[in-house]
Amino acid sequence: MWYALDWNAGNASVFQTAIEQLASEMKLDAEAVPLGEFIPLPPDAERHRHLVGSYGQIDVYIFDLYSIALSKIARGFEADLEDVQFMLNEKLIELAELQSYFETILPDVSRFDIDRKEFQAYFEELKRRTHT
Repeated sequence: MWYALDWNAGNASVFQTAIEQLASEMKLDAEAVPLGEFIPLPPDAERHRHLVGSYGQIDVYIFDLYSIALSKIARGFEADLEDVQFMLNEKLIELAELQSYFETILPDVSRFDIDRKEFQAYFEELKRRTHT
């Protein structure tokens, strides 16, 4: 299972410490992953986040699943491709829209130290798995 955290808080270090303590108590691996530093984000990625729920004064969102999927494809680990396949199988994301975002960010991936040919090969492998 994967989790991504992003927050906008006045005192982020206090919030991060609380998240780390909670994750430790729950035996979860939680780390801050600023996706925009590792992969070009699709247009309007911030708007595509999904509200999980509100807990007191905290609103919890899942960041744009297409951005998460693209970052996993770029990394290309087997577990990452399986995660994206899960998102597709569960209809959390759609292949046609993922393909569109992939094509949109592809020209910029080299600025993020992503090998364009490997990224394309991983995406093609994901499509092959989806069609079998």
